[in-house]
Amino acid sequence: MTSLVAHLAGRVAARLVVPLGIAATLVVIGCAAVVLAARPDAPARVMTAAPEATWEVLRSSYAEISVPPRSEGWTVPGGTLFYADGHGRPVVGVTGPAVLDDGYCPGVGSAAPSNRAFVGLTPPLAGTGLRPAHRRLVMRWTAGIAGDPLRSRRTTTRLADGAPAAVSRTTIRLGDRDPCTPSRVELHVVSTVTRAGVVSAVLVRDLGPRSATDPTVRRILASLRVLR
Repeated sequence: MTSLVAHLAGRVAARLVVPLGIAATLVVIGCAAVVLAARPDAPARVMTAAPEATWEVLRSSYAEISVPPRSEGWTVPGGTLFYADGHGRPVVGVTGPAVLDDGYCPGVGSAAPSNRAFVGLTPPLAGTGLRPAHRRLVMRWTAGIAGDPLRSRRTTTRLADGAPAAVSRTTIRLGDRDPCTPSRVELHVVSTVTRAGVVSAVLVRDLGPRSATDPTVRRILASLRVLR
């Protein structure tokens, strides 16, 4: 994912609980509107795939999500990961994410070090409903990744703790490629309502060998939980 610029404010070891804090911010600047050819909303269901006991926890002030351990290639390097525009300005990103195979590809020319997948929590978006907030976030991330959205699927569901949730899965074909950039990536967004507004888990993975598998992605997203 060479269009993903990593700003890592010092590397720290992965740990059981990684507090993101109230100050965690999602940088969203100047995103163009994107029209997704989305399938109709699927019937509601419950996300119940439980994480493994050895998984770690990413926690903000309002929600938490479980991620695979370091032994499976996932680390929590700290700092902020964001997609940048052609001028290097942040478009969308997450603070304090978990990353799969961080730095596996050293980059080519000006390309940033790559990873095979990452997941993080957004800060709460207040003053809007679950579905509008979810759609807005998916559109911003799709624009930020700056590829060709091939297909998107939306689902209304409930988390394992019973909280209502909106789920999207979007396949995006990338344009400019180099040895560190896959031909396609997949954007997953799960949004739910907290006491401070709508919070989302955002996961982006390469579609290729050695990336996060479908079962792993399902377990990560199903672990999203609202902190009461």
